[in-house]
Amino acid sequence: MGEASHPRTAAPGQVNLIIDGPVATLLISHPARRNALTVAMWHQITQSAQLLAGMPAVRCVMLRGAGGHFCAGADISEMPTVRHDRATGTAYHEEVIRPALTALLALDKPLVAGIEGDCVGGGLELAACCDVRVANSDARLGAPVLHRGFPLAPFEWQVVSGAFGRAATMSLLVSGELIEAPRALALGMLQHVWPRAGFEWQLADLARRVSQTAPAAVAVAKQLARGQCDDPYVFLDSPDYREGILAFLEHRAPRFGSR
Repeated sequence: MGEASHPRTAAPGQVNLIIDGPVATLLISHPARRNALTVAMWHQITQSAQLLAGMPAVRCVMLRGAGGHFCAGADISEMPTVRHDRATGTAYHEEVIRPALTALLALDKPLVAGIEGDCVGGGLELAACCDVRVANSDARLGAPVLHRGFPLAPFEWQVVSGAFGRAATMSLLVSGELIEAPRALALGMLQHVWPRAGFEWQLADLARRVSQTAPAAVAVAKQLARGQCDDPYVFLDSPDYREGILAFLEHRAPRFGSR
């Protein structure tokens, strides 16, 4: 296991990019604030996602939080200086948060959110960028931004409502409640809820299985999901396609290469 090198700041939180074979983990670490995201941390997410886009050996990207929480949203303590009026607030959402979400959404790799504890506000937006969302039984999800005096910014609304649906998103916004993982599972916001005792093992097994998908086919699937696929049959030119069929016929696991 090694940590990829990319720019760091002196901010009291950071986002670490950890590579372990075909699985990369973006680890949000700001435990004193339940992993609330500073401006510097949002930029680190953007930089890490852009770095991952050029790493074909990585087949699965996990988003996780350190210290028992996923992410409690943006660091409110920065608000008086980084988004205190219309100009700075607009810049914050369009030049800080939007690039991070856009970079994650643009990745042609499977993204898995491993959610523990609070997944709130900006944390919920990060989870919404993921293809698979799993949580332990203690997780809570929500976006009480209307109770803080502001709505979701336009692009952030698109991301969250696109992942969770308009009704569920509006319910979270208007009520301001943090819903427990079992209810989020029933609403379709999560795909699995696992007990805390077995969460690490279950998550590692999921990452292993996700990392065994065919990269060329995954790229097309993600592009189709984004509505940005110019050639949906390009996978037919990939060695992955032939290897997948041959492996099935030979009753063995496929050995997919990088595209």
